[in-house]
Amino acid sequence: MRCWAWRTDGELLSSTSAVQVTTVTAHSLDRDVLRTVAVLDGDWCLTGLHAEAALLVGLRATSPGGTPSASTMVERLDLATGERHAITTIERCNVALHDVSPDGRLAVGSAGCDDGAVLPDGEASASDLLVIDLASGAMRRMRGGAMAVPSFTPDGTSVIATDLAPSGMPETSRIVRIDLESGARTTLVEGDRSLWPAVLSPEWQPR
Repeated sequence: MRCWAWRTDGELLSSTSAVQVTTVTAHSLDRDVLRTVAVLDGDWCLTGLHAEAALLVGLRATSPGGTPSASTMVERLDLATGERHAITTIERCNVALHDVSPDGRLAVGSAGCDDGAVLPDGEASASDLLVIDLASGAMRRMRGGAMAVPSFTPDGTSVIATDLAPSGMPETSRIVRIDLESGARTTLVEGDRSLWPAVLSPEWQPR
């Protein structure tokens, strides 16, 4: 498994996992210099950047006591020192984080959780929007639809995401804007499922 993200100084950071070992590297493209940032036990995915830190997401198949328990661990990796700091562990959920807010306080992703929820007829398997406070580890789960690849707006007050199956509309996909304070959703683009490849990864155009 390989994950990557760009830094503002032109470095390409990537994490490569093989046989329960993950290597995080930084490649300076203008100088063609490759350096190793950290070597980690387990399978981790580098998923977001802010200042001199990166977010790591890892999946743990068993609990510390050895019983089966799919949980997702979120950590912060200091890119200068290679030190790791635990942020939170999310039990019974498969989480993919996609973006860090412009001020570095929040991370947003999608989460498929095994919590016994029964979905309305015509609604896809749950993939909720998940917002994590990176200082406290507090989480907010925003349900409804099947959310994918969310990213923050430039002012950090909303996210845009692809809703692959709005409630009661299984053959429809949308790009939606979600206000983080109120939870209100605004549809920006709507189409049938043949548009999935075109709308799967919405991003804001740089100014």
